[in-house]
This record gives sequence, structure tokens and C-alpha cells, in this order.
Amino acid sequence: MKEVEPETKPPCEPAKVEIKGRSAIIKTRSGAIAMIPKDDICEIAERFDLCIENYPCPKKTVNPSK
Repeated sequence: MKEVEPETKPPCEPAKVEIKGRSAIIKTRSGAIAMIPKDDICEIAERFDLCIENYPCPKKTVNPSK
């Protein structure tokens, strides 16, 4: 029987944030740019697996299964 290799997750995409009033512009290292509400920065970063280099997002907490 063939052994299945564990799935490896690629590293997150490095990105920087520029705050403009109540909006934020996210620029990734690969060249993608997005304008989003400032309040959604960390939620968007988590959803799209971004590592924001210059904005403090809380660390993710993982709850163990009960």
C-alpha cells in the first residue's frame, strides 16, 4: 500500500498595508493590490493567507477538539 505524504501548506504571501483614512491598501509581494475597509485588514489577511508585515494582527488561536 502506498504511503500518503502529509499535506504541506505553502508559506503565506508577504504583504504590506498602507492606511488611507478609513480604507487600507494591501500590496502583496507578487504584485496584487486591493483596497479594503481598514476594519477588515486582519480578516482579509487570514482568509487569503497573507502575512501582513507592517500592521499588527492578533495571532490565530486554535482550539483543540473536544
